[in-house]
Amino acid sequence: MEEKKSLLEDIESKIESWFTEENIGFEKIEPGFWGLSFTVKEREEEYPLGIVLIGDEPTSVKLLVELGGVPIGNQWAFFRKMLEMNFSEVLTGSFSINESNNKVYFIERIPILSLTKEQLLHSLDSVIFSVSELKPKLSGYII
Repeated sequence: MEEKKSLLEDIESKIESWFTEENIGFEKIEPGFWGLSFTVKEREEEYPLGIVLIGDEPTSVKLLVELGGVPIGNQWAFFRKMLEMNFSEVLTGSFSINESNNKVYFIERIPILSLTKEQLLHSLDSVIFSVSELKPKLSGYII
């Protein structure tokens, strides 16, 4: 008798098959967490991109790219700049700070109920575009 896959295993299997179908290189870091990277050719900058399933019974997929550390001085100007960019320049996703490591991330979430191959690929494109366009505007702030 075949054992039924858990929701986590089912989603992992789908995501990995979509990456394989699209020739997207990835590394499985641990269950529900993958690492990818992309390069912004004009600036020859490489960015690690994480994809994480949120919840033991996953409720969403989070795509995240680390942008750097929170500045030590002039934090008010930095926070204001991030909020202004969230309002005026970010189409999807948002800037966030991880309190455990004091790092700034650009993140986007996809609810599991709307997760399709097309939605995941669209979100990957969106995050890559956003980071490549917006990170230079924070260069005077993040460390």
